[in-house]
Amino acid sequence: MNRTSLYFVSIVILISLTSVFIFLVGDPEKSSISSDDQVLTVTGLIRESQNIEIQTLGSFLYRVEPSGGVLTEPLQLTFDLTGAQDRDFDVAIYWYDEEVLMWEIVSAPVDQAQESISIQRYELGLFSVREYVDINAPDFISTYDELLQMAPSDTVGYRIGVGFLSDDGSAVKVPGTTQTGGCGGVVLNGNTIEKSQLKDSARIFVNDVETEVDFIFVGLWFVNGNGGCVDELILEPTGM
Repeated sequence: MNRTSLYFVSIVILISLTSVFIFLVGDPEKSSISSDDQVLTVTGLIRESQNIEIQTLGSFLYRVEPSGGVLTEPLQLTFDLTGAQDRDFDVAIYWYDEEVLMWEIVSAPVDQAQESISIQRYELGLFSVREYVDINAPDFISTYDELLQMAPSDTVGYRIGVGFLSDDGSAVKVPGTTQTGGCGGVVLNGNTIEKSQLKDSARIFVNDVETEVDFIFVGLWFVNGNGGCVDELILEPTGM
């Protein structure tokens, strides 16, 4: 067999293997699935290998699976609010960060005139529609420093989440207060995660009303087990 024939055969084999791969993976198709109470609808490009499920856990409380990973294509989550239009407050979509055990606001708020609220998400998990809380948090620089002193000696990266305790006792992440860092400001993953926690309180404005608020600080330490930072580097926030 000459060189030209070998080249032609190689091209044919490559095309065949590519076709088989595409067949096995499957092209994503526009799909839609709704919760059993018809409040939440998830829409997007979903491959046949993805098993999207919605579990209704309570009023405007849902778990969308699979959780714990990042999708290659975003899904749209739409909540029907027609059953909650008698409220006298704005609402937003919240996602539960299971690492720091806090709810996080992941949408802009909408008022009672809106019949639905939607977001695009690459990451799934636990979602809820709750009253939107506009909070003006104080500067917690000293508390960050205090929490950093609690980091294990072999920490190579960290993430600090700051939340306030809502009326129902759950923690809600304060927007713009998450701090990440590592050795010399470079975040490394390590091979295990440890956790520390602090609490503080302050009198601040919540939805334009001055009130005493309890805050919770959660430090996630990415530990490598081999001594932590080297070359005289210390744990610092990224971007410094």
